[in-house]
Amino acid sequence: MTGAMPAFDSACPSRFSPELPTTAADGPPPTRWTDPRTAAAYALRDSAFDREVAWPALAAAVRPPEPRRAPGRPDGEVLDLGCGLGGLSHHLASEHWLRVHAVDVSPAMHRLGAQLYRDAWLVRSLPDSRGRLHLRRGQCTGAVVQLMLVHLPHARHLVAALGGARLVLRPGAPLVAVEPGPGTYGGLAGAVQWGEPREAGRSAPEDGMPYVARYRLTDGTTLRTAAWHHTPDSIAECLWRADFRLDEMRPLAEPLAGENACLWLYRATAV
Repeated sequence: MTGAMPAFDSACPSRFSPELPTTAADGPPPTRWTDPRTAAAYALRDSAFDREVAWPALAAAVRPPEPRRAPGRPDGEVLDLGCGLGGLSHHLASEHWLRVHAVDVSPAMHRLGAQLYRDAWLVRSLPDSRGRLHLRRGQCTGAVVQLMLVHLPHARHLVAALGGARLVLRPGAPLVAVEPGPGTYGGLAGAVQWGEPREAGRSAPEDGMPYVARYRLTDGTTLRTAAWHHTPDSIAECLWRADFRLDEMRPLAEPLAGENACLWLYRATAV
């Protein structure tokens, strides 16, 4: 990403209604990721941060230290949980010799993503009606998560998603996630405005509270999505309950970010 980005509210009108839906007792309703309009808008998101910062960091955590590159055989099998369109999955398959199981709850995301990203080692699937993954126990050598946990409304949903990933991972396998962290709320990070800008004088919400994340799109509009504030302590506990150990949490520096906030890398191990 180059140069300073304009303020979202003044320069990037919303692709959908500028008014938020009526807030329920527990916050705004979840985003309908299964809506084809949402998938089409998400396909226009500014992806420079993904390609320059997030994807290399995620790939470094799950690729083998000494790749074999045997003809016709992948160096590992990686779960991309909440893959969206599958850009990260395609990157891991095409650039790092990995078979990637791209899982998402949205058929619309899969349909559009299949038109954009094709690779014989990119295997797309939906969870079953009970949220289970169509993979064998211990099948995967690693798992990646990018901006999914922040869109889950409750800790029990995080534990369920992470627990499903744990079942298909081998013991000792890494799970690495890029998510908001300390100082992200109220700032611009990864071409997303996380909640109200800091100059509004608002502090971060309490753990588990909802807010709005605005994804910057390449056509100058924004995609408004429901997000929930999960602290690192909360994420660490959810990982522990899902049989992971949180090993590392560090900020991901964004080139030419200036005073902007940062997203964080969470690295854990299946125990």
